Amino acid sequence: MYLKHCSMKSFFFFVIWRKFRIFVFFARLFGWYWKEFLDFVLMER
Repeated sequence: MYLKHCSMKSFFFFVIWRKFRIFVFFARLFGWYWKEFLDFVLMER
């Protein structure tokens, strides 16, 4: 019982970690695009 509970917990952590990694990747990608866009706008002015 304890082992099952432990594995369930680790499984949930694994899923959350994967989702978090994907979210961080997209956030960094979006941030990079946003920075490039702002630089472009500021250069145009």
